[in-house]
Amino acid sequence: KRGDVSKKLEREAQVFNEAPFCLQAFPTGQKGEKAESLLTLEGDQVVMTAFKASDDGGYIVRLFNNLPGAAVCNCKIPHLNLQEEITFRPYGVRTFRLTQQGLESCSEMAI
Repeated sequence: KRGDVSKKLEREAQVFNEAPFCLQAFPTGQKGEKAESLLTLEGDQVVMTAFKASDDGGYIVRLFNNLPGAAVCNCKIPHLNLQEEITFRPYGVRTFRLTQQGLESCSEMAI
């Protein structure tokens, strides 16, 4: 049971401590219709630490596994109809470039 808590701790702390910085003030669509997420991560061990526009178009996405064991994360990008399984080394940080063509790995490192 203790291992389950440690897997979720980083993500729960991030959700608790980081207030949303971008909200759509005038949502479109039917009343009560929820917009689809741009990117979702499945797997409790991995968190997104950066999402920003890149200099040459597209976006930079940085993901981090903060636990001492290897991790697997399922990344879904509904607008591109993309679903990709991403593996991480212990304490691994991976950086990707997101374009209309998909998710391209840029770098990988361990802390």
